Amino acid sequence: MNTYFENNQFVKYLYKETNTEDTQEFYTQLLIDNNKYDEMAEYEGIISVIDKIEMNPSKKAVNTILDFAKSINLQAS
Repeated sequence: MNTYFENNQFVKYLYKETNTEDTQEFYTQLLIDNNKYDEMAEYEGIISVIDKIEMNPSKKAVNTILDFAKSINLQAS
């Protein structure tokens, strides 16, 4: 397997985008290869941190968007 494919499979698995067959194959690979298992654990840790991050736009950004939305002439088709 090349690195791009492996990383792609990790991402698909983490975001639950693999089908049953691919998931079983992925589990098998993790059991066979300790390096992949360790890498998977690292990815899971990263995902758990990313999921906790909250981002809020500044008031200035929100006001700029609202002002722009008010300034354009929206017409129904």
